[in-house]
Amino acid sequence: MTSYILRRLLLTLPVLLGILFATFALARLLPGDPCRAVLGEHATDQICDAFMARHGLDKPIPTQFIIYLGEIARGDLGTSLRFQRPVTRLLAERLSVTVELSLSALTFAVIVGIPLGLISAYWRNSPIDVGTMLLANVGVSMPVFWLGLMLAYLFAVLLRDTPLWLPPSGGMSSGIYLPPLQEAWNLSLSRDTFAYDLVAFFSNINTFNALVTGHWAELWDAIKHLILPSVALGTIPMSIIARMTRSSLLEVLGLDYIRVARAKGLHELGVVLKHGLRNALLPVVTIIGLQLGYLLGGAVLTETIFGLTGVGKTLYDAITSRDYVVVQAFTLVIAIGFVVVNLIVDLSYAFLDPRVRLE
Repeated sequence: MTSYILRRLLLTLPVLLGILFATFALARLLPGDPCRAVLGEHATDQICDAFMARHGLDKPIPTQFIIYLGEIARGDLGTSLRFQRPVTRLLAERLSVTVELSLSALTFAVIVGIPLGLISAYWRNSPIDVGTMLLANVGVSMPVFWLGLMLAYLFAVLLRDTPLWLPPSGGMSSGIYLPPLQEAWNLSLSRDTFAYDLVAFFSNINTFNALVTGHWAELWDAIKHLILPSVALGTIPMSIIARMTRSSLLEVLGLDYIRVARAKGLHELGVVLKHGLRNALLPVVTIIGLQLGYLLGGAVLTETIFGLTGVGKTLYDAITSRDYVVVQAFTLVIAIGFVVVNLIVDLSYAFLDPRVRLE
């Protein structure tokens, strides 16, 4: 298993290098001037020349790429052209929001999607099957921005005077203070260290912060703020997972060993859950892993609708303002996220299917 993991990690290096180069080159080939995008249209040529030289943008693209690779090797992702702040600090602030939203959306998708697919397969060709698959088809067809607005209107406006009211925007209610972990645990960390950025990353995951520090009221408030964006973002993955679960489970239920289990007199529900579902989960796990990768990189609409400043919103703003450094760093992090998720999915195959371990 160790050699397999090392081999997979080595194979991902060319992929990450290719993504880095493509992002690096495409960002600089886009029309637009990063100097005037940052400093304004009235910046003079002399000011722009100094700006480009200060940030190393006056050098040839291959030279810039080699310098950039050297900085990554040292763990330096650069300084944002727009915000004039280290990109690692921006990642610590913005990536945590997207990770929290993506994981909660995926949790909703899995908890709802797999049971829906299971119910549909168990009562196949019945009204229950038709109803669940109709729900899945509707879910996969609804645009995220429309569903987000409808959920906000329903739960924040129409139900505002009922116990079902849910906040339509933000990560926590105004006036609620959740101390960062370094303050709650009295940690003495220098602002220029990786440990500080790592602690800041987990501090900005409100649910995790409130859970590990015992702020239960703040935890409930953070969960309430996550419900609507998680449902809006997770509805399409939920529908895809439900359809894949049904399709995969129906295929497995037609195999010989399932017929043998039924011939032994085992209860149908036990046959489906114990003998069928585990083998049917292999393609479902693949879909779950891919959906998590897409959620990490594609939450810009949900973050915009619900007032969350995460990776998607920051990456969009960086592209429009020609902030090359942020675009490169955030793209690299998203690519690494895809690689890690795919590796976890591959390793999960060995747990779900003993034949994979033997191979």
